[in-house]
Amino acid sequence: MGAQKSDSLLEKLSIISAIILLTYSVTSFVNMPEVELDLNILGAVWKFTFDLKTYISILVPAFAGVGAYWLIGTHPAHSEDLYPLQHCILPTLTAWVIGLPLSQLSNDATRWIIFALGGTLLIVVLTAEYVVVDIKSEQHLLASSLLKALSMAMFFFVVFVIRMSGLRLYLFLPAIALTGFFILLRVFYLQTGGKWMLKWSFVITIVIAQIALGLHYLPVPPISFGLILLGPLYSLIDFASVYPQKRSKENTWVGLVMMLVFLLLAFVV
Repeated sequence: MGAQKSDSLLEKLSIISAIILLTYSVTSFVNMPEVELDLNILGAVWKFTFDLKTYISILVPAFAGVGAYWLIGTHPAHSEDLYPLQHCILPTLTAWVIGLPLSQLSNDATRWIIFALGGTLLIVVLTAEYVVVDIKSEQHLLASSLLKALSMAMFFFVVFVIRMSGLRLYLFLPAIALTGFFILLRVFYLQTGGKWMLKWSFVITIVIAQIALGLHYLPVPPISFGLILLGPLYSLIDFASVYPQKRSKENTWVGLVMMLVFLLLAFVV
């Protein structure tokens, strides 16, 4: 019975990851005319360009979220999960993160490396999301910790790639803010044992967006930019998780130390 369940899980993981990676792989071989849209809002002209990569960057993450929901629905403890859609957040972001560098790279060797790393990351995230469904499982704590670590890594990578791409501010800021907000929701839920903490997520998102706004026009390298944002994000998550429970203030030192480490690395790099 256990072997059959394991085979079924591997089969579903293979289907989801294969479709996502295959879609990204054929994108470079398909040509589609661009559609330009100019919006005049209060005298300011906003220009948007839509091409195949734009559609793929929306549809593939959406499929990853649907695939994650399908996968979680087969878990024996699925009926005990109050918010099954929560398990779609990180797989959706992961699929989007995989597509970010692929849309900008032309080197075949580098693309294959991204495919291998991206496929592995996607399978790890989906597996961890599957495991954390059962809060009574022995692997729950390990999977939860892994998801939190991967969330921080994904935020850094998203900020790094967005900074590298040189997006305009009206696209740059929403991309960072939305990514941070959804990651905050998921991390808080995992770290607090089932609390969404919407207010804290919103407040921290505003803080991180303000820092990103202040640094946007400064000559800060992408790696340093990502580390500067990651430090406060990590520290604020740690503080917000400790504060409502009125636990010892000593627990906040971890977040502060990590923030200092990230900021130090930002200046060293």
